[in-house]
Amino acid sequence: LPTQPRPTPIIIRIDNTSVLYGYKKGHSRNFLVNQILPKINDLLKAKSYSLLDLQYVRSQQNLADEASRIFM
Repeated sequence: LPTQPRPTPIIIRIDNTSVLYGYKKGHSRNFLVNQILPKINDLLKAKSYSLLDLQYVRSQQNLADEASRIFM
């Protein structure tokens, strides 16, 4: 029988503490964060990733911070 490939384990570093703690708790008091959390899981599953850890990184040290603000 063919075996399913194992998801690739990844660590996500994030500078948004609301999303960080909401993800770790499974929910947030913030409506928009609760809208984002299932999308994170859907994206991980669609790309065959398994989340090893979600870690906080300060905005000043976040290499993706400046690029992400271009689309805001």
